[in-house]
Amino acid sequence: FDQVFPYSEMNVEYLDGNKMVKIPRMYFKVETNSGRISAISVSRYPREEDGWFESKEFFVGAYLGSAKDDKVVSVSGAAFLGSGAFAQLKNKAMLNGEGYDVLSVQQRNVIAMLMLIEFGTKNLTSLLLKQKVASVTGSSDIVLTDTGCNMQNGVFRYRNIEDCIGGRET
Repeated sequence: FDQVFPYSEMNVEYLDGNKMVKIPRMYFKVETNSGRISAISVSRYPREEDGWFESKEFFVGAYLGSAKDDKVVSVSGAAFLGSGAFAQLKNKAMLNGEGYDVLSVQQRNVIAMLMLIEFGTKNLTSLLLKQKVASVTGSSDIVLTDTGCNMQNGVFRYRNIEDCIGGRET
């Protein structure tokens, strides 16, 4: 998968001191059968057929959100900001400048779909159940690969993203 779009373009970039992962622009089609996902397709280019939707390029923090100068940042070794009022977290993220925000439901879904394709499973819960709640960012630095799990410590990261779809707002 490292050599195949879109995974080949999910690169680490440093923006304003934040370690971020770029999720490229792509197009998805999700097919269902009796309300359950039966197939997911991804394309680099727009498709003419019905049912395809566009996911614009976005960046996601490689680390759980932490606070610095009243902003949400993505750095290793800082105290995890924790959950809070959505509006407060959004405002703190946006203090970094244009383009910064909290992840939307759609962006979380894009990451989840990429994981479903890559891991060849419809059940991500089995991959993520072993995760522990980190109090300090960078707990996934002990995982020596871009995607992997340290079973002893219960730490998982996906394409360098710590707690990629764990449900936390930061």
